[in-house]
Amino acid sequence: GAKVFADGDYSGAIIRVFEDGFVTLYKGSTDMGTWSNTTIAQIVAETLGVTFDKVRVISMDTETTPTDSGSFASKVTFIHGNAAKKAAEKVREKLFRTVAWALEANMEDLQVADGWIFVKGSLDKGMSYGEAVKKSDDLICDFVSGEYHYDPPSELVNQVTGVSNISAAYTFTTQVAEVEVNKKTGLVHVVGFVAAQDVGRAINPLAVEGQIQGALTQGIGFALTEGYTYRDGTILNPNFTD
Repeated sequence: GAKVFADGDYSGAIIRVFEDGFVTLYKGSTDMGTWSNTTIAQIVAETLGVTFDKVRVISMDTETTPTDSGSFASKVTFIHGNAAKKAAEKVREKLFRTVAWALEANMEDLQVADGWIFVKGSLDKGMSYGEAVKKSDDLICDFVSGEYHYDPPSELVNQVTGVSNISAAYTFTTQVAEVEVNKKTGLVHVVGFVAAQDVGRAINPLAVEGQIQGALTQGIGFALTEGYTYRDGTILNPNFTD
């Protein structure tokens, strides 16, 4: 993430658990091929204790999804992931409270696995998420809902000093390129490329690797095959091809 806009670097998430036990995640962030819909759904499934196939995602719908500041700066898994996780925790707490009341148990003694909420050590003493939704005092139509707005603890750039802390989760990286250069023609050939990224916990390792590889491809293209010609602030290139 990067706090570069005055209104924040935020994401909102809405989680609804329905009477059939299925879960719907409403997210405003854009999935631009980074698998963020899949990754955030993984976070929701793990938090609620349901299988991944039980989570449906509705994304980028300005009529139904909460606001989001944008998909940039490698922010979606961290910022929207936190929003979705907190929203899922709110729903889980509501339904645990319902199950605790129905089973005459303490909430602290409950756990969940594959959508089945039960008393620790007594797997047969429990009920499904769907049953809990039907019994819940928080029932709206046919679902129980939780919502969360997450804005990380970061700071805008100080316009006087130029100092700031624009991110709550910096990524440290290094890359090494091995190239062959023809000194007569100037032709450059990339022989090898090694990249190391400190990404923290990779929720979806395959998606992370894909995003890194895509970034490296763009970087190589920018260095070797793209050229922008400016004059007085105006781009002189006639079209995208040239």
